[in-house]
Amino acid sequence: MRLQMFQLWKARRGRKSILATLAPFIEGSEARLGRIPATAWHNAYVLGFLSLLASLEARITLEGSLSSLALGLIQAETIAALSGESASVHGEEILTLSMEDDPQFLSGCNQAVSFHAALQRSYRAFVEPGRSAEWKSDMPYLQDDLDALWREMFEEKVMSLS
Repeated sequence: MRLQMFQLWKARRGRKSILATLAPFIEGSEARLGRIPATAWHNAYVLGFLSLLASLEARITLEGSLSSLALGLIQAETIAALSGESASVHGEEILTLSMEDDPQFLSGCNQAVSFHAALQRSYRAFVEPGRSAEWKSDMPYLQDDLDALWREMFEEKVMSLS
């Protein structure tokens, strides 16, 4: 019982951290595109992209193993918080798409891996010790690259759904 409670606590902590990372990207998308349509939050690609991104970020943030229940909660609750919709609906959709090996869902997952790798490179640029001041001056370019990648991997897909 204590282990399950600990996993749930880790899931909550992970979700908060992931939301702090993803919310600015979603807010930027909504500033550029207007409100993200409800249908986008149920699209197989978008669910694959955001759910795996949440999982990858959780594993880094929480530095340790997570139960599949905790990962499932992180995925569903992260998307629910971003969309303003029910976590249970998103959780069921993610599970179904994953079990069916839906090609669009898997495509979103693959893109999430690429985006997460870029996100991790940008994090290291800010915290890696021993970097020179000249190298640090390149930080805005890293953020610009990350924003461009987000527009390509998320916003273009959302726009194509309209």
